[in-house]
Amino acid sequence: MNWKRFWRIVSWIRWLLPLLMVWVGSYIPVMRTPISMPTSNLLWMLLFVSLLLLVFWLVAEVVTVTDRNTSVLNLQWDDVMSLLIAVAVTGIAFRNAVHWWWPEWWYFFPWLGALLDAALSGYLAINNAAQKPLVTRQK
Repeated sequence: MNWKRFWRIVSWIRWLLPLLMVWVGSYIPVMRTPISMPTSNLLWMLLFVSLLLLVFWLVAEVVTVTDRNTSVLNLQWDDVMSLLIAVAVTGIAFRNAVHWWWPEWWYFFPWLGALLDAALSGYLAINNAAQKPLVTRQK
């Protein structure tokens, strides 16, 4: 398997993952329960799958943004898309909250991931862009 090609494809579709997680999770009744200690095995399993998707998403972000071959334009677009997704998922979260301070499980992990992605994207993109002149001068 060509890992470079795999990560390139993942880098282009990873922004759909939080929206897909929100969309699918909103249709699963057990995920529409308010956040508290899970009582069913199905909810535990779904939360575990959501956590795995979150980790995969953040690893894809780190791999893409820290790659030295990622152009500065792609780093800028990555940061913009990460911020837009974070704002969109946060808007969905507050629009659909059962009570103002009591969210449901179906969007907890996408929302957490979107916030972490936005923070990581900016930090890693600035770090990557700052190192590019050093790499080009060494050649």
